[in-house]
Amino acid sequence: MVTLQTMINESADYVKADLDDDDDRAKIESRLASALNEAKNIIAQRLRLKTTEDITLDENACFNVDGLSQALWGLVSVENDGGKVSTQEQNGLIWCACAPFETVSVEYEYIPNDMVEMEDEYPFPSRISWRLLCYYAAARYYEIKGTASSLNKYRYWMTEWESGLSKLRGGVNAKRRIRAVYNYGEYSG
Repeated sequence: MVTLQTMINESADYVKADLDDDDDRAKIESRLASALNEAKNIIAQRLRLKTTEDITLDENACFNVDGLSQALWGLVSVENDGGKVSTQEQNGLIWCACAPFETVSVEYEYIPNDMVEMEDEYPFPSRISWRLLCYYAAARYYEIKGTASSLNKYRYWMTEWESGLSKLRGGVNAKRRIRAVYNYGEYSG
């Protein structure tokens, strides 16, 4: 089982960061976890992962996208017993052209939830190497150091990332952007 901790340890090996150093451990782990989650978002947008959930509408025949089990990236379809249902989205609410309190089947593209606990599992199928996320984390780690030597290492790991990413099959353009904010943390030397 590959966890966030596994990927942090692998990424730390790539950048030769000492996770046994108690003073810098939290900062390094935070920086790497942030980059790993950023890579996860990029891969999920490329793959266009889909899931289906049954949702009971509210009194206005709406449901809130925040109530879905995964972060909505794009709505694929909404169906009930009568077939496809027309929808409109506004401010995170999806209005459905059917009766209030009806149960509908919602198919949507999603972004896996961020890995925040060290025990959180790698969110993709095994055919997608978890090390791909580590390549991206190593590149971002070296990018913020900013030295000539680290920029060469950044280019190496970014090339590894881009090579692996280009081999992934999936959708083309994002319907909705997921903000991926990299936490640079504090870096001294």
